[in-house]
Amino acid sequence: MNNPLNSSIDSIIFELNFSDVPVNTVKVLSNDNLSIIVANLNNEFYAVENVCSHQKVPLNSTQIVNDEEIECQKHGARFNLKTGKQVCLPAVKPIKAYCVKTVQDKVLICEKS
Repeated sequence: MNNPLNSSIDSIIFELNFSDVPVNTVKVLSNDNLSIIVANLNNEFYAVENVCSHQKVPLNSTQIVNDEEIECQKHGARFNLKTGKQVCLPAVKPIKAYCVKTVQDKVLICEKS
């Protein structure tokens, strides 16, 4: 029998439990190649890269602002956690948003195809 965590999901980057990111919080996840921010917005999970498009510094923010945004601590640029779209200056480019799937009690972060 196939494992439901692996069926039709390729290129999983991170896997975590629902309980790892409480409701309306964010968590920074990193490995040797990548750092991302995972957000739980009212039990819907989203993931974006943990780098500001303005000066390529880590966002490393742990607070959600305006219900669905993350703010760069260096210069105040904000990004939408659902889409990665820049919301205000000084950022003029979006950050990468990742595919997020929930299976059973797991949150799977994968590359968007």
